[in-house]
Amino acid sequence: MWNTTAFEQNLAKVLEDKFGEKGAEYMASYVYARKVLLDDVLDQIRAAEPDLTDHGPEHVRHVLENVYKLLNDNLGYFAPLEHYILGLSVLFHDVGNLHGRANHNKRIAQFYDHVREGPQFAHEKTLVVRIAQAHTGKARNGSSNTLADVPQLLHFDGESIRAREIAAIVRFADELAEGQQRTSHYMRRHKVYSTASLPYHDYAGATNITIDGGNERVAVTYQFKIHTKNGMDDELSKLKNFLDFAFRRLAKLDLERQYARFHCAQPLAVFQKISVCLDVHIDGDLMDPSFETTISDEVNLDKVPELFVPDASWSPDAVVERVRKEVLRRGSNGRTR
Repeated sequence: MWNTTAFEQNLAKVLEDKFGEKGAEYMASYVYARKVLLDDVLDQIRAAEPDLTDHGPEHVRHVLENVYKLLNDNLGYFAPLEHYILGLSVLFHDVGNLHGRANHNKRIAQFYDHVREGPQFAHEKTLVVRIAQAHTGKARNGSSNTLADVPQLLHFDGESIRAREIAAIVRFADELAEGQQRTSHYMRRHKVYSTASLPYHDYAGATNITIDGGNERVAVTYQFKIHTKNGMDDELSKLKNFLDFAFRRLAKLDLERQYARFHCAQPLAVFQKISVCLDVHIDGDLMDPSFETTISDEVNLDKVPELFVPDASWSPDAVVERVRKEVLRRGSNGRTR
């Protein structure tokens, strides 16, 4: 069952406020597309690609919620029809995963034709496909800046559509839709997922993200558990592997933040930094203090560096060594002596 998101509630309101009965027709068209996608496509992705982190209905809901949080006090920045195209772009952005992960962003058009029958939807399809496919993949110049390939301005039903800015919102909201809701603790614990996909699931299971525009940040917190009964060397090796993976994901997140702010400056300029916290639990006890740092434009002016934290104490080896010393200090049972 689908619970209407705050973004969709606002969409219905702004469409009706501007267009009256015609606005209700736009909203009905949106709801129909959502229903077909939920029932016939998105709910089938998990069965088709069981090793993927979730790309189904809950993921779409999360991305819509993130869009609303990113815009926050700037909901009025986009016109009602821009909100309409934005919502549809979120609904369709991941449908291509039904036929495999590789190049899934290039398969949106065929699903649009399944959902929207008739030539009257050709123009709408063009906008949504161009915007939604830019959420991932490679740009024409070979970089990952696919947003630059989206036209700055398009038009729909007699109104201008800031397509590139909408694509930036979709892409950033999608990148921020990470967390425990995208994986199964049971399937990770019993190694049901493939070896190649397990790091993505472990990352999702440890990650919590908050969109915190009021404090000009995206907040990322990781929860990592050390069980000394499993052998300290094995547990610390898992921690190092997790950190290596997490740092690559954080580098990508910061790049996405910079893309989004560059291509959609007015609503997203507020997100000046990413605050990062690593909480380590040793046999159930929280290690104190936590590992904390900030990624900001001041330390990432030109590119995403390999190690983007302000000091060497946050390198994987340094974190592992500090945790090792703490485990030894606590004794074999992990409790403080």
